[in-house]
Amino acid sequence: MEINELLEQLDELIEEGGRVPLSSKIMIEKDEIESILNQIRLSLPEEIKRAKWVAKERQRIINEAELESEQILENAKKMQEGLLDEEELMKIAKKRANEIVAKAQEKADQMKQNAYEYSDKLMCSVEQNLNKIEAIVKENRDELREISN
Repeated sequence: MEINELLEQLDELIEEGGRVPLSSKIMIEKDEIESILNQIRLSLPEEIKRAKWVAKERQRIINEAELESEQILENAKKMQEGLLDEEELMKIAKKRANEIVAKAQEKADQMKQNAYEYSDKLMCSVEQNLNKIEAIVKENRDELREISN
């Protein structure tokens, strides 16, 4: 369970707690509070791991972007100095363009797969609801037949 959900449960316990007459204090079951607090304590290490991973991944992306920008600057300097001829520039540009197209195709394929999975789940839900409705209609028709006979 996520920490936010556990905190919401604590809020609900507080809201539902019995009021102590003539005070702003409330009474709450100690066991319920302790249970939720223990769940929060167990969830915190996982949340911290996720946050560290996100920070690490962010830094990795930043490092990659810095490295790529340095390479671009280096290539620009070489072009400026005339060290790269047109043919080398075309190779680099084509390579980069192919990488971009490959990444875009990969992302499009993933998005398409996600859309198929979502559509399948949605249709499954609709099918289940239709089956429930069909069962209700059949049951109602059977009851009508019994009443009319």
